[in-house]
Amino acid sequence: MDVATSEFYGSDKTYDLNFKEEISSNQLKDLYKSSMSGYPIVSIEDLFDQDDWEHYAKLTGEIGAQAQIVGDDLLVTNQLKRQSRRRPTMLFFLRLTKLDQLLRELKL
Repeated sequence: MDVATSEFYGSDKTYDLNFKEEISSNQLKDLYKSSMSGYPIVSIEDLFDQDDWEHYAKLTGEIGAQAQIVGDDLLVTNQLKRQSRRRPTMLFFLRLTKLDQLLRELKL
């Protein structure tokens, strides 16, 4: 499931999902967890905004055994080193256009 949550992230660091009010990262994290208990979700991509590393890591720690947490928007240009240090997701989506960047980061 690709949530593309960056599209709903506001400058006030809340998510506007067209509910009656905007929700925080923690509330969104809890929404994902409750959805996973009711539906057979095996993989989720772009769960939070690309700058919301903290909540990617929290959710990965809490439900990582139940589903793949995939980074795509999270891992935009020049973010691969940051991913390798912080490990906010279980895996990342690599576009062929980023292959040269990956090879530079790995010094291959």
